[in-house]
Amino acid sequence: SMSAVALIDGERTSTYAQVDERTTCFANRLADLGLKPGSRLAVLATNCIEYVEIELAAAKAGVIVAALNWRLGDRELKHCIELVSPSLIVEGAALSQNLDRLDLNNIPRIVLEHDFDAQIALGDSTYQDLHLDSECGLVILYTSGTTGLPKGALISHRAMIARAMLFASELGIARDDHFVAWTP
Repeated sequence: SMSAVALIDGERTSTYAQVDERTTCFANRLADLGLKPGSRLAVLATNCIEYVEIELAAAKAGVIVAALNWRLGDRELKHCIELVSPSLIVEGAALSQNLDRLDLNNIPRIVLEHDFDAQIALGDSTYQDLHLDSECGLVILYTSGTTGLPKGALISHRAMIARAMLFASELGIARDDHFVAWTP
């Protein structure tokens, strides 16, 4: 049911209906900001409800989320950002200083705690089905960089869904079960 709880972050919860509306609004807002299918959006944040909303909105907009590791040093972080040429960076306020130290060539930035809800409010709530190919990229995860700087691995919509289905199947997760999201 759309009224069931979809996300829990401490005392904060969101229903499936709320997540659907917020992600549609943010997907449309991304398009308003000039992001097109295939554009990259970098996220520098720790786990939070908004991280899930960003990824789902990106899926609706055809935008690729580059999941930046907030533990990286300046050199590695700058490399990971430059590697994907993001059109937008969404950041947690506590991590803004990590980006402030880098020369990011004026990439627009949204601070989760200050700007995210306002950006969602500016987006249209009408869902625009883009009929994306399931092989289109959805997430860029970075390798550990054991032989040098981190490298980006592009994960498709299909692969993300397959990964979730396999996870649910292997662990016997029922429809009403919950799980802890350890990683972005």
